[in-house]
Amino acid sequence: MHLIILRKLQFLTPGTGPYVWRTVQLDSCVKPGSDYHICRGQISYALGSKYWNKGITTVAVKLVISSVFEEFPDMERLEGFVNVEINTSQRVFEKAGFQREGVLWKYVIVHGKTIDVIMYSFLKTDQTN
Repeated sequence: MHLIILRKLQFLTPGTGPYVWRTVQLDSCVKPGSDYHICRGQISYALGSKYWNKGITTVAVKLVISSVFEEFPDMERLEGFVNVEINTSQRVFEKAGFQREGVLWKYVIVHGKTIDVIMYSFLKTDQTN
């Protein structure tokens, strides 16, 4: 899935390879579940701060949604987790059509500090044809 999304994002700055563009490199991936978690996947992304607030990540997440359920037919749900303090990342998920499910308190350790995260989800049935 990682390579598929990167190829689709080439239109942002055409004329370069599948991984690096003239102005931006985006890391966006989906990790599908296994065994009894096969019905869900997790989306994550990273983008250099120089390129924040330009809509690039929102476009990437929307592109993931457009193909992820075809790529992984057993997946019914795509989940994303965001630090409660990062409002811009919360907006990415909201603009892409994800639903805020709630706060997971003291959920993960980042840089030695336990943080709270907001869980977002996008269901296969949320897609519009």
